[in-house]
Amino acid sequence: MRSKRPFTTSAILLISLLAPAAARGGEPLCDWLGGLGEAAERAAAGDLEGRLAAARQALASRQSGPASALAHLAAASALLAAGRGLEVLPHLEPARALAAPRLRDWLELALGEALLGAGRAAEAAAALGRAAALGDGPAARRAAWLEGRALLEAGRPRPAAARLEACLRRSPQADEARRGRLDLGQAELRLGRADAALRRWRELALEAPEQPEGQAALDALVRHAGEPGAPPAARLTGLERLLRAERLLARGRAGQAWTEADAAAAAQPPAPGPRLQLLRALIRGLHYALDHPNEAVALIQKDWNLDRDTAQNAYDVAMPTYNMRGDASDDLVAASIKRSVQDAKISESKFAPKDFVDWTIMRSVMRDLKR
Repeated sequence: MRSKRPFTTSAILLISLLAPAAARGGEPLCDWLGGLGEAAERAAAGDLEGRLAAARQALASRQSGPASALAHLAAASALLAAGRGLEVLPHLEPARALAAPRLRDWLELALGEALLGAGRAAEAAAALGRAAALGDGPAARRAAWLEGRALLEAGRPRPAAARLEACLRRSPQADEARRGRLDLGQAELRLGRADAALRRWRELALEAPEQPEGQAALDALVRHAGEPGAPPAARLTGLERLLRAERLLARGRAGQAWTEADAAAAAQPPAPGPRLQLLRALIRGLHYALDHPNEAVALIQKDWNLDRDTAQNAYDVAMPTYNMRGDASDDLVAASIKRSVQDAKISESKFAPKDFVDWTIMRSVMRDLKR
């Protein structure tokens, strides 16, 4: 999955730097500025088609000079955000021709991203290499990561591995590092270093189970684990799958955590009582949220980027809905079965609550954690 946000950020920076030059030209600016402003507003609202239409309005009003370059950049940004990489390229060439030298790294980065998105990996690697060589700013650093990916997609795993290893040594905590580790594992695999690739993917799958790269690393491990003669490093143990479950649960991914708990029970060697442990963690987390409302509200505010009052309202609405017993009575389950049978127009049914629910584990946990 390719992130489009950095390209948008670079385009905004370019506009802010080039706008004064366009204004000094004494050109009529109303339609041009209006189009660029509308494109920015539509981008903030997530309206891709409106953003593109506004950028084209700006381009139609100024088809030459620095103002035209900015309009081309706005259109390219909108197209790239919409995943229309092939249509981006005609807009970037005019912008590159008119840009000041100090902006060359951003424009080469934008060109490289567009080429990579269009499947032209070899050309993308060349453009990204040029951007990476233009200093040590944010555009050059991001270009270095993407150059490694482009080289890999162009069938050149050795230089790809060298570039990605250098990036990881320099910036192991960068935003691009997780994807860089995933790509480096693929390069190592193609170079015949399967053990190194599998170890790298294991680390990523355990460290970031809630991130797309962590899931992609797990998927890669699962694929290799199914091959004849797969090494032990291709398989996560039950305890490792349980660790993924706990981390997913801590990040509010209860459904994914439960799937991992099932995988932990089926793994070889299996994790001891993974469902029991997961349920205990769920109940303890609920008790903690009830007993520490200020901390729970702060977590809601941070994770969902809400103001304090909205986070407090969310907490106040959600807490009373939780069932503190952790189960339901047989009468309630039987009534639900009866209603479903009637809705399905089934004339006779022998379904009983035990056919649908088993509260044994939950009731054991609730006894252990009795408040």
